[in-house]
Amino acid sequence: MNRFSSLAAAALLASAFMGGQAHAGRPLATEDAGILDAGSCELEGATARLSAFGAAARESSLQIGCGVGISTQLALAAATGRAEGVSARGLALSGKTGLWQGEGEAAAELALAYGVDWGKESDDEWHHLGTGLNLAYSLPLDDATVHANLGYAHDPQGGENAVTWGFAYEHNGWGAWAPMAELFGDDREAPWWNVGLRFTALPDRLSIDASYGRQIVSGRPSLWTLGFNFAF
Repeated sequence: MNRFSSLAAAALLASAFMGGQAHAGRPLATEDAGILDAGSCELEGATARLSAFGAAARESSLQIGCGVGISTQLALAAATGRAEGVSARGLALSGKTGLWQGEGEAAAELALAYGVDWGKESDDEWHHLGTGLNLAYSLPLDDATVHANLGYAHDPQGGENAVTWGFAYEHNGWGAWAPMAELFGDDREAPWWNVGLRFTALPDRLSIDASYGRQIVSGRPSLWTLGFNFAF
């Protein structure tokens, strides 16, 4: 893979693992422990721009996730990306299962998230890009919720395994506006910081969000995202 095709693949992974996996409520990359109720669904869409190595990749993704009962939700996501004339596509199948919940309305929760990703460039064949497991813990506070993650990721293309982690602070918001921030990464690369803002257009139905993050490394790769979440 040349540098630019690697960048396109990285953009797709940014969607699959940073925006996608039945995952963290957008625009966070850190997973939350909440589970959709059985029969409830969410449609999420996002566009992203990843800048690194003096080049840029753009990507769009769409995901649908539904609660299926037994404290579990499942999701399917698709993404397309392009970098310096190289196009790529990706698919992600993911889920999350609740493991434990404390007592009371504002109780701590623990869940296990899991996902498998595939991708292809131009006319190439589909390849298994990654598999992940992630323990997610969420603790409500008076005016916010904090999330902590600890996980495992396998990269079959590079034959590498990584320990993943994340910490996020998600404010309950002032009116319709809710700010948030996080720090996340793995044991193989420098961590990322990310700040986001969510606007609730229709309570419990429609939200719009944006985020900006940078990797703490020379060259300072950056990622912008803009997305929405529609619950039904």
